[in-house]
Amino acid sequence: MAGIAVFIGTVNYFVLDALESIARSQILAAIESSAKAFERYETGRNDLYRTRVAAMSEAAHLKATLSIPGVDSETARYAGVSLREISDMPVILLLDGGGVPLADVNDYGVQSGQIAGVPGIDRVFERGETINAVSVLGKHHVRLAVAPVISGGNLVGAVLIGEPLGTSQDIESMTDLSSVSVGLLLNGKISDPGTEEIESDVAESLAALPTGPGESAAGLTEELLTSDGPYFVRTVPL
Repeated sequence: MAGIAVFIGTVNYFVLDALESIARSQILAAIESSAKAFERYETGRNDLYRTRVAAMSEAAHLKATLSIPGVDSETARYAGVSLREISDMPVILLLDGGGVPLADVNDYGVQSGQIAGVPGIDRVFERGETINAVSVLGKHHVRLAVAPVISGGNLVGAVLIGEPLGTSQDIESMTDLSSVSVGLLLNGKISDPGTEEIESDVAESLAALPTGPGESAAGLTEELLTSDGPYFVRTVPL
């Protein structure tokens, strides 16, 4: 999704201390290695989301509930609550066959109009595909997966699960993959960068970096020149 990326970099004073004994190429190689590790981690996490939401969509009681013509929200919510036994995600949403929210199981504050903005959501209802995406739900950017619910050969609804980006746990998980700084760029703003060493001018330069998969230099390591010295950084689009 354009405008959303992880940045992986070496804070300037680490670089300055290291330049005397470690070649520039080694610093860039460390960032490259960290970026690849994150990409593998993200692929695995997306696969896990897809597996969880697919299992939830196969629940017999859910299929029966969403097959009820004009099923009401309370009935749908009751079916959704039982899905927590499969995966207790912060966001669990049941949609009807037209993509309209029936039950916000955990009261995350998802607005009906936000579902149409989920990248690839049309593939769920038009092709019966399971998707991964990052989109705004409630007040936050959410990493999510959506699976169709098929009953008797008919698509009767869908299940959406997800968790917010930028939580301390999310940043910690990403940082554990690397010895360098890791944070999130959300539409030009740094979200909980997970490090106190980023100065204001560095933050401004990071916010201006390309983040979309099709944008020039996205996914490449760049050197940012700041008032305190160089800052090597690479963005990984989500």
